[in-house]
Amino acid sequence: MSGNQKSIGRSVFGAASIGIIAQLIPLAVILLAAPSLKGFLKSSNPILYVSNDVLGPTMHDFLSLGISLAMFACTISVLLQFSRVLYTSGRDNMWPKTINHFLQSIHPKFKTPWKATLFLGVVDIFLNFVSNLGDLISFTSVLVVLLYALIGICDIIARGKKVSFPYKNTFGIMVPIITIVASVYVLSRQTFINLLISLVILAVSFIYVSLFKKADTIDLNL
Repeated sequence: MSGNQKSIGRSVFGAASIGIIAQLIPLAVILLAAPSLKGFLKSSNPILYVSNDVLGPTMHDFLSLGISLAMFACTISVLLQFSRVLYTSGRDNMWPKTINHFLQSIHPKFKTPWKATLFLGVVDIFLNFVSNLGDLISFTSVLVVLLYALIGICDIIARGKKVSFPYKNTFGIMVPIITIVASVYVLSRQTFINLLISLVILAVSFIYVSLFKKADTIDLNL
């Protein structure tokens, strides 16, 4: 939660590059190894479909274990990410005073938003018992894409207001424009119910901020 603010942009693009490479290379190998492209596309689990045919039962089980561990690691990374988003909402006084004080607590030794992380972890555990994996993935995807679109919009608004940031976007205004266009296209391909729920969440958030919070109380410094 502390360090050089100018390194944020570099860290984001570095992590994104690693993530893209780490997904494209295995995907290319899997497609080349697939015994049948039609069977691959129709399979409920394409990766395990290929591994069972190419690697055999033993390696298939080993790969399944690896996927489970990878999903567990992914869950932890997402938890850490959104706990910091939750911490930021408390730091920017987006909630009643008591909740803000709780969320913005930083561990004295590890310098992490430990209360926000624990709270989000408890909520996640509860949701595991009342949610469906397929619906969860679909709905989460819509929320993430909607988040990208909003980030692009905020980027353009910040440029218009000439907000000063500790890092620069090398490619200029084209990046938020491309992000918004791509996000709108992806959102147009999603189910109506997921879009409706996401828009309701967005509307409630907008009303809350507009009626109960003043924009000048929000700290733009990361």
